[in-house]
Amino acid sequence: MRWESRAAQTDKYKKNADNLMLDAEEMRRRAKMLEDMEHSLEGFAHSVKTIFKQSQRGMLRGIHGPVTRLIETPADMALAIETALGAAVQYIVCDNDDNAKRAINYLKENKAGRATFLPLSSIKGNILNEQWLEDQPGFVGLACNLVTCDARYAEIIRSLLGRTVVAEDMDSAVGIARRGRYRFRVVTLDGQVINAGGSMTGGSSVKNAGLLSRRAEIDRLKTEAKKIAAEANKAIEELKQAQQQVATAEAELTGARGELSTAQEDRIRLEGELRRLNELADNSELAVAELTAEIDSLNKRADECSRLAGEAQQQEIKINADKEKVEQELDQLSGGRRELSTKREHLSSELSEIKLNILAYNKEIEAQTAAISSLNERRQSTTSRIGDLQNQIENLKVTGIKTQQCVEQLKQKADELRATATNTTKQIDELVAAREQGEKRQTELRQKVREKTEERERVGREVARLEEKSQALEREADEVIRRLFDEYELTLMEAEVHAKPIEDVSRATRRLSELKSRIRNLGSVNVDAIEEHKEVSERYEFLSTQVRDVEVSRDELRKLINELTAQMREIFIEQFKQINLNYGIVFAELFGGGKAELKLTDPNDILNTGIEMHVQPPGKVILNMEVLSGGEKALAAIALFFAILKVSPSPFCVLDEIEAALDDVNVDRYAAYLRRMSAQTQFILITHRRGTMEEADVLYGVAMQEKGVSKLLELRASEVEAKLGLKMANS
Repeated sequence: MRWESRAAQTDKYKKNADNLMLDAEEMRRRAKMLEDMEHSLEGFAHSVKTIFKQSQRGMLRGIHGPVTRLIETPADMALAIETALGAAVQYIVCDNDDNAKRAINYLKENKAGRATFLPLSSIKGNILNEQWLEDQPGFVGLACNLVTCDARYAEIIRSLLGRTVVAEDMDSAVGIARRGRYRFRVVTLDGQVINAGGSMTGGSSVKNAGLLSRRAEIDRLKTEAKKIAAEANKAIEELKQAQQQVATAEAELTGARGELSTAQEDRIRLEGELRRLNELADNSELAVAELTAEIDSLNKRADECSRLAGEAQQQEIKINADKEKVEQELDQLSGGRRELSTKREHLSSELSEIKLNILAYNKEIEAQTAAISSLNERRQSTTSRIGDLQNQIENLKVTGIKTQQCVEQLKQKADELRATATNTTKQIDELVAAREQGEKRQTELRQKVREKTEERERVGREVARLEEKSQALEREADEVIRRLFDEYELTLMEAEVHAKPIEDVSRATRRLSELKSRIRNLGSVNVDAIEEHKEVSERYEFLSTQVRDVEVSRDELRKLINELTAQMREIFIEQFKQINLNYGIVFAELFGGGKAELKLTDPNDILNTGIEMHVQPPGKVILNMEVLSGGEKALAAIALFFAILKVSPSPFCVLDEIEAALDDVNVDRYAAYLRRMSAQTQFILITHRRGTMEEADVLYGVAMQEKGVSKLLELRASEVEAKLGLKMANS
């Protein structure tokens, strides 16, 4: 299992190495994408992009491109150079004035925006010549000397950066500017500026936000991506070697395992065979012992039979002698012939029996002798079998020793393979550590790529926002000119002539809004106002009359509602008192004691109040209705129902198993109370309880004697009593 897990880890490392390779490829692709973005962002102004595209297409000749594409600078100087150039990074370099003029005309004709051109034929640079700068603390160099470009662009670079000094920090920049009496511009490495004349520009700037910085960052990312790819390839080669070593070790280990498994199986088989032979030898020895004992027993039985046969032969000789003697006496004596004959017959029968016994003994002796011979043969066969088994046991012991030696050798070989696997595992761990380092570096590069992407998106959004704002301002200006002509019939030039300066714009805006509101409130002139006023007055009089009638009706309805409310309150109070009194009586009758009471939750608001039940069964103190059992709750509700019926009897009432939760005693009380209530109300009960059915006058049941056909059964208690003679018995 350990080697299998190692192999699984090896596969996992291989997959991770492949992923690392893919990530390196992705990093190279993203670096290329950043380079493309850099090309597209170099001239993000619409005019610059248009000019450059047209020059590439050959429509405009002599265009070299924006300044940012023509120079290169170290990464640590990029921010300072970008700050020094400012908007000049987007200036377009061309051959001469004619090229610049054609490009400007193209922008004008196509309404493609504006751009600044730097003709090589007319731009001449001027380099700052201050010998004391070399000895000034924090001096880095002149900006024009910190960039590299083609020799033909040298004058352009000198004109843009020839009088700009680069310093290490703000303190050094202040010292340099102060000593130079603020005659030239000083830029720090972190992008702070001291302008000629003494003004300062600075603050925080987005890291690597400029085009030059982005180009240097892209180059650095490319280098790192190549380095990571090389490391990934090296890690893959090392991983392949480790995998080959692991595969070799696994093959050797698999072979050793197979040999070990075969040897163990042979050992187990031989041990089983040895146990079987030992058991067979033990069984054979037991069989030999049993056969020996049986042979001894048969020998004893044969000796006993021989002794009995001898005795029988002696008895036969004696009987024969007696017979001869008797015959002699018979010949001598003539009297007593019958007795002698009888005695002779008796002796003959005894002699025959003795002969039969002798014959039986002889047969038995022969059988025992044959059995003894057979057992001797079996003993000899078993003895030879035991010898063979002993030889096999010895051979198996020798084979077991050889197998054990083979097992030991295989164990030593497995230990060697484990040591080799340990070394391979260490190499794999080193590769994993290298891979993790590469992944960490890759994550950092991805983060930087994301930052560059977000930065590009922010720049794009800002450009789009500025373009939209510019277009909105143009549309607003056009709208103002249109409204000026539509509302006041003035052109822009006429309005400028009549316009007066506004001292307070907000106040003037509020005044304008106020006047417009007042004009809108005046509305248009209505010539039919007199007729409309007459119609409105008549409608007003009619509606006023209707309102007065409605108010009178409202007052009458309110008076009637108050009277009805007072009557309802009186009736409710009276009925509630009667129901409360009856509830206590009925509750005591059904429960066999106890007390019950109804209370109003808000006696001051009779018509909106709630009603609470307070019950106390006999022998209990109840603080909450929830502690009552289901049967007690049902019986308390039944008592309330009967109390209401006593106050306002109903001629007809249907009850559907309201006593289902009651026990038999309470069912009898409930049925008896129903019987007393039936004098004023006719009850139809749906029930399954026996006590309720016993009190009923008529029982109805539904039976289904045939499938799908229901039959109604009716049973009157009076008829049953008449048939059974219950009335006579009761009388």
